[in-house]
Amino acid sequence: MATHAEPGISAPARDLSPYPTDYTSWKVMAWMGFAFITAFFCLWGLLARNISPFPAWAPPEAVWQNYKDHRLGIMIGMSVCLTMSAFYMSWSVAIARVMERIEGPGGVLSKLEMMGGTITCAPLMTACAMWLTAAHEVHNLDPGVVHMLYWMGWLLIDLAYFVTSLQIAGVSIVFMRDKREKKLVPDAVIWWGWITFASFFVVVGKWWARWLVGTFSVVVLVVQPLLCFALLGLDGLLRDGVPMIITAGLGLYALHRSRGLATWVRPNSPPVATGPVEAARNTP
Repeated sequence: MATHAEPGISAPARDLSPYPTDYTSWKVMAWMGFAFITAFFCLWGLLARNISPFPAWAPPEAVWQNYKDHRLGIMIGMSVCLTMSAFYMSWSVAIARVMERIEGPGGVLSKLEMMGGTITCAPLMTACAMWLTAAHEVHNLDPGVVHMLYWMGWLLIDLAYFVTSLQIAGVSIVFMRDKREKKLVPDAVIWWGWITFASFFVVVGKWWARWLVGTFSVVVLVVQPLLCFALLGLDGLLRDGVPMIITAGLGLYALHRSRGLATWVRPNSPPVATGPVEAARNTP
């Protein structure tokens, strides 16, 4: 019996684990990603009125009034989303396991994906807790404190998003290295990941950024369902295609809502602290 191999000869590693793969738990954790995206779109985005977000440069009085007027919706949206942020972590673990099938069990990028998903939950939960506190205690807080909580939440999410960007980069690199005849993830989806990674560096007010996000969102809406169904069948369409469709639709909806509003192009001077909340939201 040979106990060694000649130099230069290698064979793919076999799965010698004595334990069976728990595909049921794997699928459940993957479906948590769909639940996470749906919850954040409906509750964080629509119910809590974060699509498009209230202008960060609005005066403290307008921010306080916004939390007072929409207190119940913000409280419900932030409470549920704070809890369901854990679904993103579980989703990331499921994706990391898929990446291991391509990269190997000792790969660092699958671990970057899993750790990135875990760390991403922290700013999401903390920001939701800040906004929930601002809405819950709005009658007991001065406008300046509510304004501070509003800013703290957005600063945390926006700047800590680079952790998620590294996570997306790791996923994109691994699936670009998939050399099998039938790749698990189509190239169009991989390049969409790189566009998402680059979005961290997009500067507010750049016309080309708006067109870039809109163009790729339309391409995803048209191409992604067909690719998922052709390569992965109905289960792949529901599990992998629907979250991408929701994400692309969210991008297009946000672009539509932000068109011509103060949330897209920062005004030369901050709005005067007079008038209703909608005056601050629609300041040209």
